[in-house]
Order: sequence, then structure tokens, then C-alpha cells
Amino acid sequence: MKKVLIIGYGSIGRKHAKILSRIKKGLNLLILTDQKVSKYKTINKIEHSLEYNPDYIVISNPTSKHYLTIKKIEELFKNK
Repeated sequence: MKKVLIIGYGSIGRKHAKILSRIKKGLNLLILTDQKVSKYKTINKIEHSLEYNPDYIVISNPTSKHYLTIKKIEELFKNK
């Protein structure tokens, strides 16, 4: 089963989660957000994604945060 981490759960993050869960039944989705989400498992710190060890990462937080998010992903998953 492939694991997908979606960073951010605004309108775009919700859209990605909905589409991915609909078109690909073998996916395990994890959402990085501070929001309460009943439909998916969530975390509130990117460091918690290390245990999850995602196969794919969707960056859907605000554009102004993309660069810092990518740098953090590179740091956390440098051996992947």
C-alpha cells in the first residue's frame, strides 16, 4: 500500500485528498494540518511524518511556505 502525505488541508489539500482517495483505493493518506479532520488521519508537525515514511508528498500549504516546506522535507528525508 502506497503512503501519501498531504501537507496542508485548505481548499487545495482537501481537493487532493478527495481525488486521491477516490481514484486510488490502495493509498493510505495522512494529512499535516492543525485542523480537526474526521475523514483522514492527521498529524500537526512534519517531524511526525518520519514514522509514517511516505512514498509521496503533496505540498498544498500556502505558496509562501513552499520553499521552507521543501527544505524541511529535504532535511527529514535526505536518505530517501
